[in-house]
Amino acid sequence: MKKVFAAALTMITLCQMTGCFSLVSTRTPAMDYIRGDVRYEIRVGASADTHKEIIETDVEIDKDRFVDLFNENAKYDPNTVKHELSGASLKIDPETQQEEWKEITHSEVNIRAVFDDGLRSVSLYEYDSDLYLFAVSIGNAGKKEDRGYYYMKLPDEMQDYWLPVYEEIRSDAEEYHMETYGSFSIDPVSSYDGKYLARPNESGDNITIMILTDDVMKTTSFSPCRKSDFYGICWEEDSYSLWIQSGDIGVICYRLDNGKWTEDPDAVRPDYIISRYD
Repeated sequence: MKKVFAAALTMITLCQMTGCFSLVSTRTPAMDYIRGDVRYEIRVGASADTHKEIIETDVEIDKDRFVDLFNENAKYDPNTVKHELSGASLKIDPETQQEEWKEITHSEVNIRAVFDDGLRSVSLYEYDSDLYLFAVSIGNAGKKEDRGYYYMKLPDEMQDYWLPVYEEIRSDAEEYHMETYGSFSIDPVSSYDGKYLARPNESGDNITIMILTDDVMKTTSFSPCRKSDFYGICWEEDSYSLWIQSGDIGVICYRLDNGKWTEDPDAVRPDYIISRYD
């Protein structure tokens, strides 16, 4: 269970994290067109639709193509798909396919179109060089052989348009993130083995780092810096030491000691953890 904690958290809701039942929320109905001007907010990474960070990219997206993509996504209502699982293009079970699960969840690109009449968003996932849409998850309430996450492959004609767009976004996201944050992230990040999740939260004028365990219970929290100076967190790749990047105090380490994370002023930052100031 501990090894798949990080992956389970990417689906955000508690029911999905614990696998207590099937995801049965309905899709937003299809749309005919987008009236007027449209701007796009792009987010990248696991649970991208919940991220605060919006990627700066010069990618151009045709709004009619976006409508087609949104309507393709709207076709796969979880309430219908869960009764026709054989029709899914791809099934991944986090319990038995941990590497595949990590690959597809972290490949997420969320495209949110904002226009005069409202907004719509779609998430794309890449697996084996093809793009997919998430359809439904089946948890412990379902049959054992059915448990997992199901995806629908984009039709070939949509792959031809969206794959280059997706790849350009991923490339821009990597460049933007490295310039802005280095190895750090302002979004929740799991430890190397998935045992702990560090989640930054705004608390008044400060940032509070909440540490969660694999049973979704809070273990501890601390406030290392002001939110206006916060530039992300980064775990060491082989320990539970957590590095904080801040505009006022620099890059500091919090080390796990007797169940609590405390500042370690003598810690030496590993070479693979890159700061925006390097």
